[in-house]
Amino acid sequence: MLELAREPVAVALPPGHALAGRTSVAFADVRDEPFLALPPAAGPLRATWLADDHRGGRPARVGAEVRTVEETHEALLDGRGVVLVAAGNAPALARDGVTVVGVDDLPPAVLVLARRADDRRPAVRAYVEACREVLAARSRHGS
Repeated sequence: MLELAREPVAVALPPGHALAGRTSVAFADVRDEPFLALPPAAGPLRATWLADDHRGGRPARVGAEVRTVEETHEALLDGRGVVLVAAGNAPALARDGVTVVGVDDLPPAVLVLARRADDRRPAVRAYVEACREVLAARSRHGS
C-alpha cells in the first residue's frame, strides 16, 4: 500500500442547517443527524463515512442512500441528511446553499493506493511508479 493523501474530515450540511454558520463542529454535534450513506454493499467504506467507530455504540441514522456525488448533492439540497467528506472533496458539494464545515475530532481521511502483490501488468506498474514520483516531488517541494 502507498499512502497518497491525508486530509481532514468535514461534514456537508443542507441549506439552512443550524450549524452552517460555524467554521467547525465536533462529531457529537452531528452524530444523531440523519446521514447520507453509501449502499450496504460498500461494506467498510460505508462504515468509514458513517464514522461507525466514533458513535459510541449508537447506530447511524440513514436519511438516504447515495451512490454518486450528484446523488449526494441532490439529497443534501432536499435536506435528507448530512454527509462526511474528505476536505478535498468539499468543493464538489459546497454549492447551491450546501455548506461544508470541518469536524474537529475525527481522524483524517487517508487515501491509499493498493494493489495485488503479484500484479505485474505494465499499466499497473506504471501507475504505481507515477504515484511514487509525484509523492517524491511533493516531498522535495514541501507540499
